Amino acid sequence: MDWFHGSHLPRWLALGVCGVFFIVFAFARRQRWPVRLVEVTVALALAGMAAWFVPTTTGVSLWSAYRRVDELNRLPAGDMSGYQRGAPARKDVVVAFPSFAMDVADAEQAWLRRTVDELIEQTDRQLAQDPQKALAELHRRSKELESLSGYQLVKKDLDASHRRAVQACLRVVQN
Repeated sequence: MDWFHGSHLPRWLALGVCGVFFIVFAFARRQRWPVRLVEVTVALALAGMAAWFVPTTTGVSLWSAYRRVDELNRLPAGDMSGYQRGAPARKDVVVAFPSFAMDVADAEQAWLRRTVDELIEQTDRQLAQDPQKALAELHRRSKELESLSGYQLVKKDLDASHRRAVQACLRVVQN
C-alpha cells in the first residue's frame, strides 16, 4: 500500500484506536456474545470510517481524493480556470495517495480530450460564417492548452482543425 509513510500518521492513529476498541470489545468476557458482536461491529464500522474520512497530515482524506477525481470528470469542457484552480488539490491527492496518480492523469487527459473535441466542433461550425474569427479563436485557445500535460496527444487533431480553418480563410480570399 502507498499510505504507510509519515503523512498518514493521523489515519494510522485513528485505525489503532479502533483496533484497541475491537480487541477490548471482542475479548470482554463479562459481556454476552450478542453484545460483544454489536460492539465489534461498531469498532469495525469506526475503523472503516477512519480509513475513509480521517485526513493525512496534508489534509487529504481518501474520501476527498475520490471527490477531486470526480470533480475533474464532471468539469465542463473548456473550463480552463476550473481546471487550473483544481490543479494544486489534484497534486496534493497524488502526493498523499500515489495510487491515484493514474486516475488523476486519466481524468486530466479525458478533460483535455473533451475540451479539444468541443473546440474543434465549434471551429468547424463557425468556419461557414466567419473563418477568420474561427481561426483566431482556435489559435488563442490552442495557445492556452499548450502548457497542459498531454497536449502532445491532441496536437495532431488541433493541427488538422487549424489547416481546415486556414483553407477556409483562403477560399474566402479567393472569392
